[in-house]
Amino acid sequence: MPDTLRFELLNCADDGASGKLLDVLIGITCKQDGHRRTPMALRRALCAFEQVLDALGTYRASPFFHLRGPSDLLVNLRKARDQDLARILDRLLDNPDNVSDLLAELWRGATRAGVVRQRRCEVGQVIDVKIEADWIETGTSDLEWARRLAHEPTVFRPMVQAAIESQPVKHIRLDLVRRLRGLAKLPTLRRLRNLIKDAHAHDVNGRDR
Repeated sequence: MPDTLRFELLNCADDGASGKLLDVLIGITCKQDGHRRTPMALRRALCAFEQVLDALGTYRASPFFHLRGPSDLLVNLRKARDQDLARILDRLLDNPDNVSDLLAELWRGATRAGVVRQRRCEVGQVIDVKIEADWIETGTSDLEWARRLAHEPTVFRPMVQAAIESQPVKHIRLDLVRRLRGLAKLPTLRRLRNLIKDAHAHDVNGRDR
């Protein structure tokens, strides 16, 4: 499975859901009744998962979902001194509970910053990192690419900042229930018009009004 797809799954899904999605996706690529899945079947399955990811992304971007702010893990890295970046990253990755989320966020930032890429070779998907103008191979490990970049503060810091800036912004949603209750207690045409006007102005998903 491409690491990029796995990181995207972990980033979009909740902890429990991501594990189930990964189990199913891995099962799709395994042999069934002694025969490996056909490329067409695999393409259809991956297309279905792409739709799942799109739906999850839309759901998380909606104003109804309590979106996370910038990850505390990323903030810790942003506050670290240049000489401490690699050590703090290793300390964060030593906690298994941090690995999936942190790698997903760093991968998103590295992709946006254009300092990471994948290529297929005889050993599988190899991850390269960009240091200055050169692409350096870091192997197939999930961790080595991030650790290698942590030793280059001029590359790592913009990557962390890109990851923080890519976090979804939580929208301030109009409290329609409170306004409706107020309208019920004191119903006037002016209050009704103001409520409809405000609902229209704050209508992100096309349903509030």
